[in-house]
Amino acid sequence: MVYPIVFLYRHHFELSLKAIIRDGNRLLRESATFPTKHVLVDLWEKCREIFKKLREKEDFEEFKNLDAIGEYIKEFSKVDSSSQAFRYPEDKKGAAYLAGLTHINVRHLSEIVGKIAVFFGYVNTTISIWLEQKRGME
Repeated sequence: MVYPIVFLYRHHFELSLKAIIRDGNRLLRESATFPTKHVLVDLWEKCREIFKKLREKEDFEEFKNLDAIGEYIKEFSKVDSSSQAFRYPEDKKGAAYLAGLTHINVRHLSEIVGKIAVFFGYVNTTISIWLEQKRGME
């Protein structure tokens, strides 16, 4: 059961980051291509750019301490950089994806993921509210 749990945690991160990118760009009125790749680190960097621009416009305290979340994203990416490792046992060449990984502390992982999910949920909700306010003023 560990592999599907970790895969879904990672997928949640990916979808949350893509939602922030989509809605953040709408809020900033920037036309950016929607990311189609599954690389969390790249998605996170795009989000950080959006956070920086939003922080210039709004006093959003949560955007000031992003380093810890970025480190967790990097850790996830080290183990599963392309969203394949917890989906398939081996790559197309037959090499095991998770060779050397001996255990995963699911309880600890769920605590970390929970904190990140709360942050992403808060950011997504805040951006959605700002978008609605902007539409209302227009």
